[in-house]
Parts: sequence; structure tokens; C-alpha cells
Amino acid sequence: MTGGLNRQQMARAGARLAGAALLLVCAAWSGRAGGQEPPLSWPTGLAEKEVATLQRATAPRAHVEAVLKISAQRVEGALSLARQNRSLEAREQLALFVSLIGYADRYTRALPPTRRKDRDHNLKRLEQAIFRQNNPLDALLAELPYELREESQPSVDAVRRIRLRAINDLLGGGRAITPPEE
Repeated sequence: MTGGLNRQQMARAGARLAGAALLLVCAAWSGRAGGQEPPLSWPTGLAEKEVATLQRATAPRAHVEAVLKISAQRVEGALSLARQNRSLEAREQLALFVSLIGYADRYTRALPPTRRKDRDHNLKRLEQAIFRQNNPLDALLAELPYELREESQPSVDAVRRIRLRAINDLLGGGRAITPPEE
């Protein structure tokens, strides 16, 4: 009977060990639940509704699509504010747009190599979104007072460099286009 008791105790200990291992694996992967591999935080200054939208979009493609949609709304809002002579608020909206585009780029580049299709798709969507925003960005800069325009130009240039990097990575694995010297 003692031998049976030891086997039973061993079986329970093995079950507990397996349960503990499963718990550790689940805890390790909990940050990746729902397809959200990169542990990045989105920019500060987003409305609660925008944060909720980003939290709901957990798949890499859907997440970047949501970020790009919010960023497009921010550019439109900034242009509207600039046309109403509310330049400081427009600059804040532009800064948030730049932060969102940078976040989308970092998020996409942080995807693991196993998610190459998602990465390429997101880079393509990122490039297209920035291309569509070129004219509104130029109009926004033209509407801003000279001092704010000078402050904002480097941010807009950074967004355009993100676009060139996305094209470069999609076409030639980072070797198709040489960036201009600064």
C-alpha cells in the first residue's frame, strides 16, 4: 500500500508541476495574447475613444490600420485648426500625428520574423498613408505661422523619412534607396 501511495503522490506532484509549467507559459505569452507581439505603448495625448479603439485592434494588421486611421484624423484636425488661426493647437495635433506614425513604424518593425507578411502589409499601408497625407501636411505647414512652421518642419521630414524607409524595406530589403545625406 505504501508503494501505491507514493505513486499517487508522485502523480499529484507531476500534475502540479505540469500545471505550474502551463501557468508560467501562459504568463510569459500573456503579453502576446491576441496577436499583439510588440510590447510598445502608444503615444500620450490620445482620447479615451482612440485608446479603446487601439486596445480592441489586437491583430497586427488591424492595429496598424487603427493607428493610421487615427493619425489621418489628427492631420485633418490640425489643418482645420490652423485654418481657424488656432496654430498652437494645430501644432499639438501635428505632433500627435508624428508620434502615431512613429509608433506604427516601431510596432511594425518590432513584429517577429515569423510575421513577415503582416510586417510587409503594414509597411505598405504605412507608406500609402503617409503618401496620402503629403498634401495636407504641406497645406498645414503653409497655414502655420513662420516660427511654428520652422519648429514643425523637422517632424514632417521625419515622417517622410519613415515613408522612404518603408519603401526601401519593401522593395530592396533596405538597400534599394540610399537616404539623402543630412
